[in-house]
Amino acid sequence: MKKIILSIDGMTCSACSNGLEKYLNKQNGIIEANVNLVMANATIMYDENILEKEKLDEFVKQAGFKSLGEFKNTDIESKNKQEKAYTLSRLEDFYSDNTGPYFDENKLKQIERKMKNENLKRVEIVDNMNSINNNEEERRVFVCSDLHGSWATYQAILNSLKEKDKLIILGDVIDRGADGIKILQDIIKKQEKIQLLLGNHELSLLLCRSGVKGKKFDNGFKIREKERWISNNNGGKITCENFDKLTEDEKKKIITFLYNSNLYYKLRIGEDRFTLVHACPAKEKSKGNETFKNLFEGGREDELYQCLTKRKGKDNEYIDFLDGDRITILGHTPTISTDIETQCNGKLFYIDCGAGDVMNAGLLCLNSGDYKLIDVAEEERKLDPNIRI
Repeated sequence: MKKIILSIDGMTCSACSNGLEKYLNKQNGIIEANVNLVMANATIMYDENILEKEKLDEFVKQAGFKSLGEFKNTDIESKNKQEKAYTLSRLEDFYSDNTGPYFDENKLKQIERKMKNENLKRVEIVDNMNSINNNEEERRVFVCSDLHGSWATYQAILNSLKEKDKLIILGDVIDRGADGIKILQDIIKKQEKIQLLLGNHELSLLLCRSGVKGKKFDNGFKIREKERWISNNNGGKITCENFDKLTEDEKKKIITFLYNSNLYYKLRIGEDRFTLVHACPAKEKSKGNETFKNLFEGGREDELYQCLTKRKGKDNEYIDFLDGDRITILGHTPTISTDIETQCNGKLFYIDCGAGDVMNAGLLCLNSGDYKLIDVAEEERKLDPNIRI
């Protein structure tokens, strides 16, 4: 019997590590396999009379990941400053991901104190942390936006996905339709498969139903925001009523989830690099997967508000906002054609196809570029044939 620790590339969440671990443990000749998502490695006990080391690499590949060879365990304290900063930054990103099961504010505070005490500067490693395996059969990544309380549309989108697919929603799942809170609660239950970026309507819920208050978001702003939110145009009244019916624990869970949700999300699939945000990328070209908490507590309320509220403009208006060769994908502003539209020579995509106005919901696959339009009215009638739209 032999033991080996392999470095693994391509794991992005606990679903990846759990899936690889289950796959390895099913293989003949492997006595026990344990996969560590944080360390990005797999510890394998195997029978050398049945398996050769090269076969283990092959098993990893068959599961949809890549073996980088034997893992070298280096003590953090023995590294130079740059290596130490890289390691701590990677851990900081890992524990700050509120979409995964390892979100831990206490560990984040420990990491922040260590970096401050040792005068270490954060290293941006976004692309390494969020690379997605490009095997379409293993895991595809889809994006949609602005479902606005349509449970029927939300279910139609989920029914379009395979078991291993990931869905990223670019904000505004609440308001206008009756089931925004229901959708939010379902997303919270399915965080390994579904990720929600904050939209301006979720911002309204945060400001009007929590104690969040800042320099820009003062009491006067919050009063004006509440009046705007519950108006007929914005459709927040039904969300407000349904939220107020929840227990205090249910309310706290939603507010905590939104407070820690991402505004920006950056990832790489194959050779393509993407920036996802609800309304508009910031001129500052944020390098990280920024959360509401990061921007709000960092005093960046103007940037936060721009990301969630700025409306679609002309090509030249967005050139300064685009981040190099990245493809930027936005929701927020419904397309006139009720179809997915592009600007800036294909570097900017708008995927809000008018679901909030009972038109279409766009569902875009980042792996292949294929997309489908879901007819919101048709899906609502499937759920309730007597509905008046």
